[in-house]
Amino acid sequence: MFPDAIELVLESEGGYVNDPVDKGGETKYGITKKRYPHLDIKSLTLQQAKDLYRADFWDRYDIGDYPDELRFIILDMYVNHNPKAVGLILQRAVNNHIGYDFLKVDGVIGPLTRAALNRFRINPLRVLAFRSKYYSDIVRNNRDQKRFYYGWLFHRVFKVIDRLSLI
Repeated sequence: MFPDAIELVLESEGGYVNDPVDKGGETKYGITKKRYPHLDIKSLTLQQAKDLYRADFWDRYDIGDYPDELRFIILDMYVNHNPKAVGLILQRAVNNHIGYDFLKVDGVIGPLTRAALNRFRINPLRVLAFRSKYYSDIVRNNRDQKRFYYGWLFHRVFKVIDRLSLI
């Protein structure tokens, strides 16, 4: 599953970019200088990027233990957001699916959040809806990020819906 998921992530990430407005700073294949200050980002190879994604995202956050239909989306969220944001999005999606505040929305993915995701089989579209809201909140709180908004929605929401044949 990781090989397929990482290919979808890399489709959204692209090559080398050094945009001063991008909070990640210098980036290649989605690997940021901010997160990896010791790396020569410009010289990073595709295989090195995949190895970092495997170790620092897929394995670190046990993404293989999530429901199949959410694995790619969760990997992509960890790549594009901080872990607390991933937790907030998932917890809000679970609570909305159930219809009441079953989970405390604190951004911490603990055993209860993981169990709820596996037990209730949250529709990926629900997760993507809350991800869309998260992007809207970013822009509302920081207008400098508006230039990235439509790219986020296209690559990280609408394209995912299409690629995963969710509708």
